[in-house]
Amino acid sequence: MTWGPVSRVVETEVLPLSIRGSAMSVAEVTNFVALFAVSFTFPILLAGGTGVAFLVFAVMGVVAFALVLRLVPETKGRSLEEIEKQMRAAPR
Repeated sequence: MTWGPVSRVVETEVLPLSIRGSAMSVAEVTNFVALFAVSFTFPILLAGGTGVAFLVFAVMGVVAFALVLRLVPETKGRSLEEIEKQMRAAPR
């Protein structure tokens, strides 16, 4: 289990059809910046002790899991048009 593919799946399902291409480009750049930040900070945190590095990323994983449970809608068995209609109708 990993969070890697989740961003690609969510991007393709929840972004409106009218802006999907441009929005996916922005989302992917953001994803690569986040991956760079993780790759850059891991050795620094590891130098502080193995426990520190894994504790920081474990906490981030728990927060990400909670946010996904709370904010990402279930899309199984639904068309992209149905998902977009639900997302547009959702209160903000």
